[in-house]
Amino acid sequence: MDKGLNLITNEERFEQRTSLLFRIINIVFIVVLVFVIGFSIYSYRELNKLKNVENDLSTQKQSLLNNISSFTTQEQLIRDINHRYKIYKNFKDQIEDSSEIIREVYARSLGTSVEIMNINFNYEIKEVEIRVKSNSEQFTRFVNNLKNEEFNNPNSIYPTLFFPSSKNEEVDQAIREYIVYIKYRPEILKK
Repeated sequence: MDKGLNLITNEERFEQRTSLLFRIINIVFIVVLVFVIGFSIYSYRELNKLKNVENDLSTQKQSLLNNISSFTTQEQLIRDINHRYKIYKNFKDQIEDSSEIIREVYARSLGTSVEIMNINFNYEIKEVEIRVKSNSEQFTRFVNNLKNEEFNNPNSIYPTLFFPSSKNEEVDQAIREYIVYIKYRPEILKK
């Protein structure tokens, strides 16, 4: 094969390669420059959108603050009374009718000779403390009546109201006083 005559000198060849390299660098620079300009324009537009949203929210906040500050004293009092009434109603709905529980305690003491001295309520843990005076046999019968979860007696309105407490009975044999703890189910009581 005939290579032919090469008339390009080494200097010219170096100059051509250098020129090609600079063209490639220029093209890369232009592409990067276009990308940076495009990203800057996009970021600027998004920033303006966010500033508009921030301004709208700030305006709404100021409007709400103006509305709140324009309430009269009477409106504020009515709102406060309504709020207090809701708290009271919620509290009242949670407290059980203790007279029904006392009635059931006395229904279960019928037929025994126990003398009920005192009845205390713990509404938080739904427990009743009953202090009685009696002899041990009658007290045991009374405790069995209380802890019976299916109490069958015509005087009882809530046969499933009570169930055993984790606390044991307290006994003072010297003065024949006993204390029994019993839990109750508030959902069974009639409202």
